[in-house]
Amino acid sequence: MKYLKKILLSKNKYSIGILASNKIGFEIANILKDKFKINTIITTKKITSENYFKTFNKKNIKKFIFLDNQNLNYSENKKKLKSIKIDILINASWNKLIPKWFLDEIKILSIGGHVSPRKLELGRGQSPLSWIMINGYKTFNFFIFKINEGIDDGHLIFKKKIEILESQKISDVYKKIILEYCALIENLFKKKIILKKQNNGEGHFFPKRIPKDSEISWDNKMDKIIQFINANNYPNPLSFTEINKNKIEIIEGVKFNWKSKQKFKNGEIAKVFLDKSFLIKCNDGFILIKNWLSKKNLNISKYEGKKCVFKKNKIQLNQILKRFQKKYPNKKISDYIKI
Repeated sequence: MKYLKKILLSKNKYSIGILASNKIGFEIANILKDKFKINTIITTKKITSENYFKTFNKKNIKKFIFLDNQNLNYSENKKKLKSIKIDILINASWNKLIPKWFLDEIKILSIGGHVSPRKLELGRGQSPLSWIMINGYKTFNFFIFKINEGIDDGHLIFKKKIEILESQKISDVYKKIILEYCALIENLFKKKIILKKQNNGEGHFFPKRIPKDSEISWDNKMDKIIQFINANNYPNPLSFTEINKNKIEIIEGVKFNWKSKQKFKNGEIAKVFLDKSFLIKCNDGFILIKNWLSKKNLNISKYEGKKCVFKKNKIQLNQILKRFQKKYPNKKISDYIKI
């Protein structure tokens, strides 16, 4: 990568704005507001009903702008954004592309963050951390970069390697990212930063994951299923399974190496315990479901010996990839997805 440009920033000199559309964004804003003078937080009107916003200390924030939605091209949103002056924009959690007209309004620099197993250009797109955890990566790189109107293709600023521990759920890993993002942003104001060009000819993308993609494939091995449960967890849609048209959302599961004389089929509920935890058979053993939800107040004990409905792992994955290829026929799917 070529050295393109050097920038020296001063945290007391510039007007700083933050884009925050969810809890993660406000966690980032909560840390940064104690380190810098934050002039503006841009968020959406629906955030005002969330508990984390109600408890957020707004004392050091000069201005909040509440948009109707995350579409910055929406006419009413555009009017509000045209009235503000921002030198440095930090995207803490905005799920939509930021249009060129708004980026042109930012005087100095617009900063974004993204994760990828190795290179950013080979792991662009949506739901990257979910894909990283589902595919069993033990480490990944967190990048901060200069935002432009493309998808995660701006010039690189910093990179940080982050480890995933076996027991960690996606919410735990998000907390690591929050801390590293804030530390890297603080570094921006301590030394000259060098913007490095990505290899944009190699762009590969992670497909967006939607709630139905969180269905567990019980033909998988124990390790893979635990990775899947930990990745499809709060604050994302929970992993789930279905039995007799009842949806069971899984919060916590662990590997359970039980050598039973009785033979069970993959997806079969082998045993229900008095505490309502239960064992499900998978490819190479059992998963103990320790914590779960059901909207119908399901009596799980009556399904002991019954089999959960599920799609085979390869079928489910192929459906996700085909959905992406249909929508984006000219985009390459990331090779970091292990098929």
